[in-house]
Amino acid sequence: MKANILVDEKIDVRLDPKGNIIESKGNGIIKVSNNTENTTLWAIKLSGTHGPDVVGFNHQDIPHIQSRDPFSDKYTFTSKSKLILIEKVDTKFDNQTGDELNVDRKTLVAKNDQTILIEISLDNRYNFPLENVTVTKNFDECVTGYNPVPPFAGQIDGTDMPLIWKIDKLEANSITSLILSVDLHPSSSDKVKTGEIDVLVSGTDTFTDLEPKIDAECDNVELAVSVKETDQPSMWNVNVQFKNDSEFDTLLETVEVGIPSETFINEKISDYFSPKIDGVAWSKEATIKSNDYPEIKKEFKYQVDYDVAAINSIKIHKETELLNVVEITSNKIFEPEQ
Repeated sequence: MKANILVDEKIDVRLDPKGNIIESKGNGIIKVSNNTENTTLWAIKLSGTHGPDVVGFNHQDIPHIQSRDPFSDKYTFTSKSKLILIEKVDTKFDNQTGDELNVDRKTLVAKNDQTILIEISLDNRYNFPLENVTVTKNFDECVTGYNPVPPFAGQIDGTDMPLIWKIDKLEANSITSLILSVDLHPSSSDKVKTGEIDVLVSGTDTFTDLEPKIDAECDNVELAVSVKETDQPSMWNVNVQFKNDSEFDTLLETVEVGIPSETFINEKISDYFSPKIDGVAWSKEATIKSNDYPEIKKEFKYQVDYDVAAINSIKIHKETELLNVVEITSNKIFEPEQ
């Protein structure tokens, strides 16, 4: 088993009616988890590399993390969303395609049944896919119905309002669009709302370049040294064992064993060892000379193995545009004051 580092990054974006960014916030959580049954992590050093867009990531010493009791900390980042939401509206429906939408047409006629076109596009400019996409589109109260214009990706559940458009995956560096023919009947010259849009997506990558790591120890790991006199006078057999009786996989880096006047084992190992039933993960023997029972000194460096995973999410809220409505009376058009 490995310790776990989870990087959870969220971007929250608010757009004005034209799709310009009003506010964008990036928030991250770093979580270090110990999913063992009864092994405690000790002397954890949390660190990481990152660029200037990451703010408030703390390099810190964590005394211990008990099993099932994760440690977490927060940071912020200034990276902007690379998921771009675009809405186009054309108030004259002539069976246009997306390329033929005329966004300059923004006027409706009061007390008339009309059909307009609305195109919603999601442009994923990340180099990784985004998943579990949900687009919620609201409509003005004068809207009487809508129909998706095929083809389009994903699925729309029924024709209830608000519209909910779901897509399993937005591929990296791709654009996905949905065109709607929307039926409406403005009852007065009051402006008509195109309707707010909310987008929620998730993924398994990071928006920043943060690369966290830990250096940690745990219970039930030791370097055991036994000394036995051989048949030859003043000669001693030294047996060194790296014992991993914990629940963690471990990386054994170095082992150094000697007597005050001499180091007789100096190993750079840099190898991973899983827990062993008898505890012994690595061993080495040496024979040394000493007139008396040798005074053994030992040092070893190891760390608990770990995985790094990431999850992310983006929330986008776009405010509604307003469409002008004119009244036609006795062949004259009366437009409301702006």
